[in-house]
Amino acid sequence: MPFIQPSARTEPLLRAVVLALKAMDKDTRADISKVTRDTLNPIWREAIATHANGSRMDNLVFGKGARVAAGNPSRAIAASSRRPLRRGAGGFIPDQQGRALEFGADRSSVATYRRRGKGKAHSVTRHTNRGLPARNRKGRVVYPAFAEVAPRMVSLWTQTIVRRLHEAFEKG
Repeated sequence: MPFIQPSARTEPLLRAVVLALKAMDKDTRADISKVTRDTLNPIWREAIATHANGSRMDNLVFGKGARVAAGNPSRAIAASSRRPLRRGAGGFIPDQQGRALEFGADRSSVATYRRRGKGKAHSVTRHTNRGLPARNRKGRVVYPAFAEVAPRMVSLWTQTIVRRLHEAFEKG
């Protein structure tokens, strides 16, 4: 679950802005990217922190690397670290396992395996998903946060591009 990106295919106005950004010179695009990152990063990080509900694991997985990658169109990124979390998290890798934390799991599922203990082999049954939240199809942190701030982020990104385009025409 490295990033979420709005689709320019379904929105004609957003498609026009994407095409306008493609037509701009390199310096103007770089300036827009910098302004986009500076403006949207605090909004995205605040939304993630709000939806993490103070959970230590949610903050470690989703909040720590939350950022907006400027581009055409910009991408909201969370849970993209490929490094295992430190102690207490059992080697949880956000990039690979963040989806399980975001959407939860069937907490009643069990795994049975055989092991040897004190010279005898016996079966052990474990509830392997008890450490994860309950299943939630709509997501718990990232997806609700993005649904809340996406209109604002897309609007700010679009306004920045239109303003820079207008300034470029005024100069030239």
